[in-house]
Amino acid sequence: MIIECPRCGRRYRVSDESANKPDARFRCGGCKYVFSRPATPESDAGGEGPILRDIPLGQDEDLKNLSKLLDDIESGPDHVRLKATGEEPAGHEARREEPVGTPTAEPQSDGKKRRRDFGWLWFLILCIVIVLAVLVLWRNSSVRTAVTTGVSRTFAVVESLVGSHDDRDLLREARQNIELADVEESVHSNWIAGKILVVTGIAVNKNDFSLSSLRVKGKLMDENRSVIAEAESCCGNLLSEEELRNLTRKEIERELLMTAGRDRRGVTIPPGGPVPFMLAFVNPENTAGLFAVEVVSVGVPGANEEDR
Repeated sequence: MIIECPRCGRRYRVSDESANKPDARFRCGGCKYVFSRPATPESDAGGEGPILRDIPLGQDEDLKNLSKLLDDIESGPDHVRLKATGEEPAGHEARREEPVGTPTAEPQSDGKKRRRDFGWLWFLILCIVIVLAVLVLWRNSSVRTAVTTGVSRTFAVVESLVGSHDDRDLLREARQNIELADVEESVHSNWIAGKILVVTGIAVNKNDFSLSSLRVKGKLMDENRSVIAEAESCCGNLLSEEELRNLTRKEIERELLMTAGRDRRGVTIPPGGPVPFMLAFVNPENTAGLFAVEVVSVGVPGANEEDR
């Protein structure tokens, strides 16, 4: 049979057994109004308006559960299905309640994951390239030698260009603290080159540290102090009378430019230590009347390059 809520007019279809009970009561699902069965129930055929679905109703002893049951019906079919069967409705995911204060991990975006993947890819490529390069150098001796030489030259160039200014300033100051003493001149006859003007002397290290590879330069000048000839030599090289008489011009220059000096006397010059030097001017002009000698470069023991 069909009953109607006297307050809002909603109509419901109920079973005859439930409706005919003398103590039957009903609760409207819309306005929540609780009412008894009307004295003259309406027939099924003469009903107008929308007929809502059947709802299970109980006796007075079940009235305390009626309100909760109607609330479950209002909450929707999914909630009723979950409560009645324990199954989750299709198309919806069960959400577990998390305790308050529990941090939740945020999902990483696709962009961050993609960048991380590309980072690992580049790292793997770099490792492969390094391994291949090491294998090539290990198996091919010519390539290994070429690479090693190139790297050594590169480091040498960088060191010479960027080198320590403090070291250069120190050597420049050390060069000024070298004293030239006992400077003398003499003339010798060479049966091949002709007349040779020889200037000799001693260079004394006035620094408080050792030096090496001292190089001096001599200049011949006329009466107007115009330079007419120049010669260089490394300290520690002295030629004998016989050598000055018999060696050619190139041989004399080669012997006087030995960096370490004869008997390696120019390798290490201790503080206060002297080292001899010799300059040779082959066939000087007759107008030469003055000469001057200066230190042009010094080094330190163990160094390969000099500060010029």
